[in-house]
Amino acid sequence: MEIIKTTALITINETLWVQLIFFLIFLFLINRVMFRPVRRNMADREVHFLSLRQDIHLLEEEIDALSDQAEAEENQLRATAQRAGEALQEEGRKEAKRLMDSALEEIRAIQQESEEQLEASLASARRQVEHESQELAQSIIQQFQPRRTVS
Repeated sequence: MEIIKTTALITINETLWVQLIFFLIFLFLINRVMFRPVRRNMADREVHFLSLRQDIHLLEEEIDALSDQAEAEENQLRATAQRAGEALQEEGRKEAKRLMDSALEEIRAIQQESEEQLEASLASARRQVEHESQELAQSIIQQFQPRRTVS
């Protein structure tokens, strides 16, 4: 064995080459055992995230389309409801007019009938008053006429 006297901190000899080979073997093994699976998992996760982002984007577009469709249907239904309401109002107005006309006809008929009854009552009352006045007049005339005595 040879004694080398040096003042340097590091000496370059055969052990450096052995340590270098062991280090390279260690790097190869750690790459195989740890880094490759981690990189593969990271790549798989990135692919999964990209897939989720695409799904989210497609769902957002579908939500927008459905929202637009729902809004269009809502507007259509509102317009239909408004037209139906206007039609019902118009039908109600016509029905009210028909009922008012019918009520006016009934009122006129009742008024006509009442006038006829009144006329009949008045005529009857006039005849009765005339008859009573004639009787009263005859009664008064008889009272003022001198009574004839039969002798």
